[in-house]
Amino acid sequence: MTMEKTNEQLVKYREMLWQMEMDMLIDMGKDYTIEFREGILLIDGRVQPSRVQDKYRNYFEEETGKIFKKTETPKKEFRVTEFLKLV
Repeated sequence: MTMEKTNEQLVKYREMLWQMEMDMLIDMGKDYTIEFREGILLIDGRVQPSRVQDKYRNYFEEETGKIFKKTETPKKEFRVTEFLKLV
């Protein structure tokens, strides 16, 4: 895959997420899952109405795809002073 193609896909991906947030389908500040499986669009496990599926179908090149955002559990901060105590 060329760098140009990769950049095009990234722009398309961001555009789709922004539009989904504007349509109140996702909240980009929270966890979400977007799946396109066998021509059916699921957001957070819920099948979307046909008008929503039709609107977003062109963002998926494959018949199957999955996009998700999951925030990680914050890790314990490891301070330099704690490291020095170990040495």
